Amino acid sequence: MNQNNTKAIVAHKVTKSVSLPSAQKNKSEKQLTILSDIELTIHDGESIAIVGASGSGKSTLLGLLAGLDLPTSGEVHFYGKAIHTLDEEQRAQIRRSDVGFIFQQFLLVPSLTALENVMLPAELSDDKSLRDKAKSLATEWLEKVGLGHRLDHFPNQLSGGEQQRVAIARAFITQPKLLFADEPSANLDTENGKLVEDLLFELNQRSNITLVLVTHAPELAARCQRVVTIHGGHLTEEAKSTQDTSEGEVDNLDLAVSEAISNAFYS
Repeated sequence: MNQNNTKAIVAHKVTKSVSLPSAQKNKSEKQLTILSDIELTIHDGESIAIVGASGSGKSTLLGLLAGLDLPTSGEVHFYGKAIHTLDEEQRAQIRRSDVGFIFQQFLLVPSLTALENVMLPAELSDDKSLRDKAKSLATEWLEKVGLGHRLDHFPNQLSGGEQQRVAIARAFITQPKLLFADEPSANLDTENGKLVEDLLFELNQRSNITLVLVTHAPELAARCQRVVTIHGGHLTEEAKSTQDTSEGEVDNLDLAVSEAISNAFYS
């Protein structure tokens, strides 16, 4: 993947804390600090893995970098835009146009076909030309992930690996500047997980999109150009060898999932 000097994301002194209710009456709430003084710069076209133990704050950091949540203190800049100063509607507009997401739970809408699921972010785009081409683009991306023969199949008619490939096509359809992937192969068996990982990196390198990947898997993290680790709320970066770098080259349910997609990152 080609990296340039453009800064895709800059996190400066980012801290995230949450309030914990006290077990005793008349006691003030306790503050739990999940992330503390995070400093991170990600360049355009770069691939970076965020690793750490369960509960270390990996997904919390991803949410802050993507503008899904706001830091308690500190700054987050997305291609020069100070997203920590923006309201939810303004941040959602950036996500619709410039960000793609892949989750371990797939988050496909059960009542929509594979084609309709992939069309969804294009149809919700602020770009009219993208909305007009939603069907043809979705078909093209499903063909790229090897599912051209599954356009009219619903999620419950697809295997886990096929569902995640649909999710990958959905993430790429808007040609985002930056792709966030949270444990993209965690819910898959070894064979399908490897296929999905290979596909993700192949498409990402071909499109030259910045990739931010959260994973527990060291072998998956090693495929990225950089690896950062969260421990005790702090971020450290591992040195990468030249060899490593070269290898890095819903009825009610329907409604709930639709709202999760729309409210969480598309709307």
